Amino acid sequence: MFKIGDFSRLSQVTVKALRYYDDIGLFKPSYIEILSGYRYYSAEQMSDLNRIIALRNLGFSLEQVALMKEMPISQIREMMINRREQIKKQLEHEQERLLMIETRLEILEREDVIMADYDVVIKQIQSQKVIGKRSVIPNYSSIHELFSAVCEPLATIKVNYAGPPLAIYYDGEYKEKDVDVEVVMPVLTEDKQVAGFMVRELPGIEQAACLIHRGSFENLHFAYSALMKWVDDNGYQIAGPDREVYLVDPDECNSPDEYVTELQLPIEKVK
Repeated sequence: MFKIGDFSRLSQVTVKALRYYDDIGLFKPSYIEILSGYRYYSAEQMSDLNRIIALRNLGFSLEQVALMKEMPISQIREMMINRREQIKKQLEHEQERLLMIETRLEILEREDVIMADYDVVIKQIQSQKVIGKRSVIPNYSSIHELFSAVCEPLATIKVNYAGPPLAIYYDGEYKEKDVDVEVVMPVLTEDKQVAGFMVRELPGIEQAACLIHRGSFENLHFAYSALMKWVDDNGYQIAGPDREVYLVDPDECNSPDEYVTELQLPIEKVK
């Protein structure tokens, strides 16, 4: 028989854990001295304790381990299979997180270089005649469908365009859904309507902080970050809806790397 301390040292399980296992009825001593209350364990109990430790290392709770002590092999096998599937799903989830971390590390390594590529200039944007459509769309990526709703009717007639297409974002904040946006095409016309679209005058911008972004729309957040930093560093504040002018858009090239987008942000000096 071994005193609890000796059994703890040989089994490499703390005295505290052995006492707790006794209290919950998971692993009881072979003998408890009545007068002193000392716990004693036998060498034969070592295999039972090792089984408990092995199951705990596999991720089973103490409650599950206690149940498994009384189960037939077939049920234990079923619990092992279920545990295996749980671990597989956890590994898949962790693998996805690992890929996200790798991507973020790559972005961090490139971010300083990318941000340095942006030159912000202040421009006066002239008013222009446009046709288009304003709508609340499900999310930012849905803007392609809104452009299609405008461009498809125009494809059937001759239109004199006065510049590249653009989008105007009217929300004063980032929104995960229900985005208020207008897509417009600058036109040269004296007509009041073109292909069923009303011709209107898009107001000019007295002062607009502008920069050119080259590449995929997925990296536009770098451009917006650079633009906002410039606005803040130079004592300006936003004075109206931001615009994205698609100088080279998906219809004009084969690769997102070839996209060219100008961001135009109305600004005014902080008072």
